[in-house]
Amino acid sequence: MLRHLLLCAFVIFTPVTARASLVSLTPVYVQSFDSSLTSLGTLANNGASTPLDGYLQFEVRLTFTDAAPDEDFWTAAFNINLGPGLTNSSGWMDPGTAQANGYYPSAPSLAEYDSNGATAGGIEMHWQNGNGDFGINPNDLQAIIVEAASAEAANRQYGEAGRPGAGSQDALGDPTLIGTFIVQRTELVSSSIGITPISGSPWGSYVSNLDGQGVPTSHTASSFTGGTLSVPAPEPSSLLLAAFAAGALVVRRGYRLHGARS
Repeated sequence: MLRHLLLCAFVIFTPVTARASLVSLTPVYVQSFDSSLTSLGTLANNGASTPLDGYLQFEVRLTFTDAAPDEDFWTAAFNINLGPGLTNSSGWMDPGTAQANGYYPSAPSLAEYDSNGATAGGIEMHWQNGNGDFGINPNDLQAIIVEAASAEAANRQYGEAGRPGAGSQDALGDPTLIGTFIVQRTELVSSSIGITPISGSPWGSYVSNLDGQGVPTSHTASSFTGGTLSVPAPEPSSLLLAAFAAGALVVRRGYRLHGARS
């Protein structure tokens, strides 16, 4: 909570730019799991056939466009809103934490980057100023804040095409991966995942940041785009197949038990 208050106060007192730089946060479906968290892989139609009480993984990716020369992404504060039939399970996870928990392959690292390429040393952490849910409830996907340090922002150029600005490529990709979360399917209904900015000045950039010492500058919600992702209800045919598979499994188990008794 203290972190949230400090950032909000800082945003209020930084200059507001008149430029038209834009930030976009987009939810992306990754994979599904059954009720025991066994992976079902990436299912069609944003996980539409994920079974009841199963789980879906989504990630959020960042695009930063129409920036001034030497302007870099600094911070964003936003909420993730779940539609009907979806319940938060994991809370927000930064990429490195999600990787450590097994939701991404163990390499290459999603937590670190090489800031100077072939030169010795230079290993740095992503999101040095914070990446987490800083609301009153730290696990409700509300008041999520991601924030880069100014030198990190100049080096990585998060959300920009052709990044990074220096050093080696990292594993966050393009658009830039900023975090992920797991939800449970509690009803087989059509639903959605939506991203909305917090009120006020929900994001900011570093202006004149060529040397990594730029001016933190806040922007209004009008230049923030939060995406929405539809999660359709399962097709009736997929429900029949799932029921058939479950029935066949019960029959096979019963046959084996009967055989064991005879």
